[in-house]
Amino acid sequence: MPGIVLTDADLENARSLYNGQLVSPLTDEGMFSAAIYCLLSVAERYDKHTAVYESLVHNGLDQPREIINRPEDLRAIVRVTRFPNQKEDRIKRLARWWTGDGKSFPRDVIYDASNGRSREFELRNTMAEEAPGIAYKAASLFMSQCGYENVVPVDIWMIRALRDLGHDVVVPDYKRNSGPLKKEYLRLEKILSEIATDDYGLSPTIFQSALWAKYSAWNTKNRL
Repeated sequence: MPGIVLTDADLENARSLYNGQLVSPLTDEGMFSAAIYCLLSVAERYDKHTAVYESLVHNGLDQPREIINRPEDLRAIVRVTRFPNQKEDRIKRLARWWTGDGKSFPRDVIYDASNGRSREFELRNTMAEEAPGIAYKAASLFMSQCGYENVVPVDIWMIRALRDLGHDVVVPDYKRNSGPLKKEYLRLEKILSEIATDDYGLSPTIFQSALWAKYSAWNTKNRL
């Protein structure tokens, strides 16, 4: 892949990043907390996103019951994010979905993860289409945190990489241009997946982790 060299250190960072975000063991509670992490990542700087998530966890606000019962505490923490009212609303709706219409979803992921992981894309798509506040990027990140390696979280760093390689993409600024919608997202995911497997011999998720660890704000604190 011209223009992008992944060193042994880059690949070690990728595996460190990937392993560090895994939900282990897979439980309903752990996966819901991961879903909140993924929701908060949308259109947010990494440092702020992780700080807000850690504050929610510290205050016990990464579980549905507490989110539903303590809306003012939730609001006080997420008010520092971009689009705070939207994020607060989405977190509350996700909590209600997780314990209501979506209550079978975490059980389906746990079962699939223990039985061959054959439903990776089906489950990702279900989450992206049905879970409030979770579109394709966040749903892909969630699935990777559940140990899947074929979905690709196509974020701004991946889109910039494709642009620099000459692909026809629109880099979102979340002012005039938002992230890619379903059709475009799946097109970009396919391109990245082919590059990962054909040019690097890596799973798509690990390839994405390598690029993200190399170029994003994560590397300033965590790289080798």
